[in-house]
Amino acid sequence: MRRSLSLVLATLACLAVLPVMSAAAAAAASVAVTPVVETIVTGAAHAPVATVRDASGNVLSGVAVDWQVTDGGHAADDLDGNATTPPGYIGRCQTNASGFCSVTWTGTRVTVDTVRALVDLNGDGTAGSGEPAATATADWRAAGNGPSALRIDMHGCDGDTAAPIDAATWNVAGPATAAGGVATICAARFTSADALAAGPVTFTITGGPGVLTDATGAADHGTSLEAQAAGGVNTVFVRSTLAGTTTVRASFGSVIADGTAAWIAGAARTIALAGPAAAVSGSTVQVTATVRDRFDNPVPGVAVVFSEDGPGGFTGGAASINATTGPGGAATAAVATEPGQVGSQTVAASISPADTDCELAAADPAGAPAGVCRAEAVLGWIEAPPELSLLVSPDVGVWGTDFAISGVLSAGSSGIAGKNIVVSSRPAGAGPAAWTQIAIATTDENGLFVITSKPSMHTEYRAVFPGGSGYDSAVSGTDRADVRVGLHMTPSARTLRAGRPVVLAGRILPEHGNHPVHLQQLTASGWRTIATTRTDASSSYRFRVVKRSPGGLLFRTVTPSDFHHAWNASLNRRVDWR
Repeated sequence: MRRSLSLVLATLACLAVLPVMSAAAAAAASVAVTPVVETIVTGAAHAPVATVRDASGNVLSGVAVDWQVTDGGHAADDLDGNATTPPGYIGRCQTNASGFCSVTWTGTRVTVDTVRALVDLNGDGTAGSGEPAATATADWRAAGNGPSALRIDMHGCDGDTAAPIDAATWNVAGPATAAGGVATICAARFTSADALAAGPVTFTITGGPGVLTDATGAADHGTSLEAQAAGGVNTVFVRSTLAGTTTVRASFGSVIADGTAAWIAGAARTIALAGPAAAVSGSTVQVTATVRDRFDNPVPGVAVVFSEDGPGGFTGGAASINATTGPGGAATAAVATEPGQVGSQTVAASISPADTDCELAAADPAGAPAGVCRAEAVLGWIEAPPELSLLVSPDVGVWGTDFAISGVLSAGSSGIAGKNIVVSSRPAGAGPAAWTQIAIATTDENGLFVITSKPSMHTEYRAVFPGGSGYDSAVSGTDRADVRVGLHMTPSARTLRAGRPVVLAGRILPEHGNHPVHLQQLTASGWRTIATTRTDASSSYRFRVVKRSPGGLLFRTVTPSDFHHAWNASLNRRVDWR
């Protein structure tokens, strides 16, 4: 009888957490928990929220969600006050119309718990295949001292340690320290009465530059160090040669406190100048001076004086200019020349020894490089290489009309006058050997040249400047003229009696023997081909049309394109029968 009663109780215990699977639960594809991480004081309420969605991302209502602490100090506790449910089981909620639900529970331990939300379709208390689940972290901290029983001071250990503690004097962000210097960091443990508590604190650099060191900065303790002061404040030191922000974490057990130390560049030590090795005469270029400290960090806010010697000068006409380095330690100056100014220009950038370490010798202090107060860069100004453009206009024209072949010879932004340009042509699609010179044109005061050409077929053009007089040669790209055939058509009569024939005759130019020609008539729906013939040996053609009843008709002839010519249509011609 006792064994039967035990079996019944065990069965009831399982049923206590077995959800009833609804259609909505069966459609559940994902569950999300917010907040993902939450820091909570022991004795306070933790109320995580679960959101359930289907495979399309739509929220689902009416879905049962089971909550349980699966890892951490509370995983072994009876959190719902029900001895029949598993340890760590918090409870169950059902999603509302917005697809979310929440449970509320209270932690009593200083620990870090993993809290799981599970759509438990089979009721076995585990996240099986096809059962959506998600976890969150509950970080429980000691009561009596805000969110933590540990404070960190990045401000040189000037925090108030006399109870009651003045929390405002504990600065988690330290002042800026020059690279190579040492920052002092303190952390202290407190009781719930805000009194100092003895015990070690581990300091760890969790982000940014630097190492833990001693008060002189000579030691290298790496990125983690345990410090202990009996009943007092635990102290460590951090040193960095790089500018940036270091994050330091103080911890004991699961209790943590984070702080940051800022590092800025030290005194300016060197200056370097960079610019293009060559530039085209008549243009503007930029030179950049970069100022760095002895650890190679860029130094902002440094005054730089630029000077120059040679062709050209600074934009604006000044003999020298002043600039200040920006956040990246860089200052810039723009230099330019007039068109035709060529040669070498020396640009210099200087910083003042009075405000920097640029005059210090190498190894002063130990390990430092020699200072540099002035840097130079040589810029070679060269004549702009000539450029030659070409344009054929119109793109398409009728055989026998003039095409304009024009272009510009220039260097930089200026045209080159008085130069001979060789213009050549070839049939479109022909090979390189087919180029034939057709004209020599001379550029005007703006570098412009123009010739005319009457191509008999589709033709490509190019222009060549042979060079000379200090200029290199230049070749234009090619441009193309497309040529339509000339198509003429004339009726034998414009007015004639009904029933009499009219002859519509014409010719194609240039000569196209055995070429198709279509006769078209304008109808209410547009032009309609009513007859087709071919040209004879003299490139002529003719059509004969008869209309039995009085009335007028509008005709035209059309010939299709071929490899060398584009299609064309004749002028429209009207014939009236009376």
